[in-house]
Amino acid sequence: MEANKTINSIDAYILQFPSEVQEILQKIRNVIKESAPEAVEKISYQMPTFYLHGNLVHFAANKNHIGFYPAPSGIEAFKHDLSEFKSSKGAVQFPKDKPLPYGVISEIVKFRVSENKKKAEAKIKKKKIEEKPVGNRKEEIRVVIGAGEYNNNPGWIHTQEDELNLIDINTWKGRFDHYSITAILAEHVWEHLTYEEGVRAAQLCFDFLKPSGYIRCAVPDGFFPNEEYQNIVKVGGPGPKDHPAASHKIVHNYKTLSKMFETAGYKVNLLEYCDENGNFLFNEWDGKDGVIFRSKRFDPRNQGDKLLFPSLIIDAIKPKFNDE
Repeated sequence: MEANKTINSIDAYILQFPSEVQEILQKIRNVIKESAPEAVEKISYQMPTFYLHGNLVHFAANKNHIGFYPAPSGIEAFKHDLSEFKSSKGAVQFPKDKPLPYGVISEIVKFRVSENKKKAEAKIKKKKIEEKPVGNRKEEIRVVIGAGEYNNNPGWIHTQEDELNLIDINTWKGRFDHYSITAILAEHVWEHLTYEEGVRAAQLCFDFLKPSGYIRCAVPDGFFPNEEYQNIVKVGGPGPKDHPAASHKIVHNYKTLSKMFETAGYKVNLLEYCDENGNFLFNEWDGKDGVIFRSKRFDPRNQGDKLLFPSLIIDAIKPKFNDE
């Protein structure tokens, strides 16, 4: 049985399989939870995933085996214990018709917890931010979330998911003080969160933003009238499992994205978006306040009369104390 591409929780993932497979999957889940009690459950790459300072392990049901994915380091460190099973660089296959080595799975998970924590601590030590005096004021802190390999905003702090996670406050503590950040930029990040996770992420950012600080957020636009575009950005993506859109959990339009940030206490300014009729609307915005590459303003694909890959772009502004 193939997994449903719209699954967005581990409970739902497990329930789609026959009872005997559910029992195995639930046992693996429990072993992982006991071995990594601080980890967060999520669906990533359409597989049950445990996250702690980055993806910890994945598991999945396949036709004849249960796949366990503890990263290449986990396979390498326990290669002798896994020698009787078919394995590859970052995965091992446990046949469904044979007892699973739950004790080994537990030890691998504990190893990955230790490994991820050490990496996170090293990154914090290396990149911990110290505000430097500039005249009589402090340098403004501007942060890019999920920057990937690109640096479209020189002078900003570019971060990756495993070092600054929107729904894991532990990745923010010790790196930023509350009320210390001037601006946060997130280009095509919030669509990887459910609506509820998106509200939580906005609330987390709210606590670290200065009054009048803002989030410049860009996501795929659910009102853009292009079938090919919508097929690419849809929940679960178009396939295969390693497609960048495979972990999309929602396709926002300007109404849902605005409501999400307003629920978290922000005032929302729409910058680029399509209305219900598919008309593209544009309000002037300055790249000095944060460059969104996938935009009408900066993406070469969107120059000229026809848009090919626009984004829904907003500024979500934290009110001043006396406005709250």
